[in-house]
Amino acid sequence: MTSKGNEREDVKRRISVFDFDGTLTRRDTLLLFARHALGRHAAHLAILRTLPHILAWKLGLITNSKAKEKLFGHMFGGMPYADFKAYGESFADIVDRNMRKQGCGALEMAIMRGEETVIDSASVEEWILPWARRHGVSRVLATRPEVADGRLTGRFATPNCVGAEKVNRLRRIIADRDSIYISAYGDSGGDAQLLEYADEPHLLKRRPRKDIRVAIWFLAVTLLLAIAAMTAWNKYITSPPYVDPARFPVRGIDVSAHNGMMNLDAAAAAGIEFIFLKATEGTDFRDPNFALNYLKAGHAGMKRGAYHFFRFDSDGTSQAQNLLKALRGRPLELGIAIDVEDHGNPSGIPFDSITTRLQDMTDYLNLKGYRVTFYSNEAGYSKYIYPAFRGFPIWICSFSEDTASEPFTYWQYNHRGQVPGIIGDVDLNVFGGDREAWQNHLRETAK
Repeated sequence: MTSKGNEREDVKRRISVFDFDGTLTRRDTLLLFARHALGRHAAHLAILRTLPHILAWKLGLITNSKAKEKLFGHMFGGMPYADFKAYGESFADIVDRNMRKQGCGALEMAIMRGEETVIDSASVEEWILPWARRHGVSRVLATRPEVADGRLTGRFATPNCVGAEKVNRLRRIIADRDSIYISAYGDSGGDAQLLEYADEPHLLKRRPRKDIRVAIWFLAVTLLLAIAAMTAWNKYITSPPYVDPARFPVRGIDVSAHNGMMNLDAAAAAGIEFIFLKATEGTDFRDPNFALNYLKAGHAGMKRGAYHFFRFDSDGTSQAQNLLKALRGRPLELGIAIDVEDHGNPSGIPFDSITTRLQDMTDYLNLKGYRVTFYSNEAGYSKYIYPAFRGFPIWICSFSEDTASEPFTYWQYNHRGQVPGIIGDVDLNVFGGDREAWQNHLRETAK
């Protein structure tokens, strides 16, 4: 501890100001909160997506605040603000389990002395305020997120509250600096200006440089492992398995406008018997090639199905109506499929909201006479489809041969298939049964 005076001046007002991360807590709370709100996997994926910006910050190419905003955007952009605030309220319990004894002891003493207490932090206000209220803190000065139409934009509405901005925020709540005695507590270079501004600065002991070097090496090794893992995933794990044509004689594909112009007569001549065509996504998007691809597939003699990409953040009934408007009553031998997966959807949508919207869409389509097939990967199937929609036809995406022994109606086993008449990669599928089962399925599913 250092001090600008041995004795406090006789003043009318005393304020104790505390940094939050590393001063009152043992750990940085951004990652803790992200794990709490998004789950460990989604939080770490956001960090991986932000690595180029983190490295640019370390190299001095961009500011810490810019890198932090990019990370915040990857984590929370698009999340409903009401959900974000609710996660902040429940996060107070997690903060209590990660408090730093030295900093919190100083906070308790300041409150006991009757001083006004202020948290002045670069972390986000919504996850500090609930903890601050619980512990009797007078005021919170922190970074605020930008909100538009009830959702987080992923940007900050205020400057990142670090360095000189901490002093700027404090000055705005002080009418007469000369009549106030300020004690300040921090633990890092981001608190330097605040400590300099205070009458009584307290720099809490930081981690030894050895620990910092170990952390940097850990981040470097983690980055290399992540790159290696993604390479391995791309080259080996997603490699298509062998599909026994005797067990799965009925072959198919699924396409969208991304596949461009196609000669489906050539694909049918090569043995492709069925096709799923992307029709819609969310409440307003319609695939521009759906009608053309539908006609081509019919001319080629393929059995046709239509699929809709389900949006977690959109009303289920409205999504069903968008799909039916795009179909315009066109006959579909395979009916319709709903694509349900995390990839391509915003993170942070409450699970109950997702399942309710999916149930609403399914119920609406059932009332219109359609029997829904659900498409997802294995993780999405376990998370969203089973057990809420047991008994419905399942179209599973998997690169494991073991999947074939499960009771799935369709199996998508390759994202990089090559089919005559189609330029570039196309998804390959098989029906999960023999010829007799296929004919029975067509009788049950046609719409």
